[in-house]
Amino acid sequence: MLNGKFLLCVVLVAAWNEVQPASLPFLPARIGDANEIGEAPDVAVPVELMRARVREGVPPPLCAGRCFSPPAGPVCAFDATGTARTFATLCDLEAASCRESTYYAIASRGEC
Repeated sequence: MLNGKFLLCVVLVAAWNEVQPASLPFLPARIGDANEIGEAPDVAVPVELMRARVREGVPPPLCAGRCFSPPAGPVCAFDATGTARTFATLCDLEAASCRESTYYAIASRGEC
């Protein structure tokens, strides 16, 4: 029984020494107006956040600023039901897919 208590103490001491302190998440240097982004020399703000205009308490749309494709003209795509749809650009297709939670398969460049 004494060996069991000794072993338990050794395990607890070893575990105590391995514990890492918790760290706080990144906090901005300054919080300003809802439509203002604070400038701090060591903080880089993603482009998506600079474009988004939000009211206090209202999160930005999930699909805002997600397109990384250059505009290259119309695109023809099909949804899961086989319905063809023409999008003005690949970015419009990606935005519609995100907004509607629908997968579109690109059929061709140009109109359907």
